Amino acid sequence: MNNCIDLLKKQGAIVIDPADIASAGKFDDTETEVLLYEFKADLNSYLAGLGPKAPVKSMKDVIDFNEKHSSRELQFFGQDLLIKAQAKGPLTEKAYLDALQKNQSVVAQ
Repeated sequence: MNNCIDLLKKQGAIVIDPADIASAGKFDDTETEVLLYEFKADLNSYLAGLGPKAPVKSMKDVIDFNEKHSSRELQFFGQDLLIKAQAKGPLTEKAYLDALQKNQSVVAQ
C-alpha cells in the first residue's frame, strides 16, 4: 500500500494518510441490505429502459440468462448478490426504509 501511495504522490495526487473516516466500521448488515434493495431497483429500472429489443428486461432475466449459459457466464464467479437482491422487494418495504434510515443516521453523526 505504501508503494501505491508513493506512486500516487509522485503523479501529483494529494494523499490524506491516514484518512480518518468518522463512519468507518460503524455500519453493520444494514449497509448490505440497502445495497441489495437499491441494486435490484436500479438495475431493473435501467434494463426496463433499454427498449423492447433488449434481450433482458429485469434482474430476473439476467439471473435466468446466466443460469442458462452457466458454463460461460458463471465459470469465474457466481451470482449470489444477484440472487440475494432479486429476493428483495420494492424500495417502499419497511426493512429497506429502516436500514436506509440507520445508515443515514450513522453518516449524520
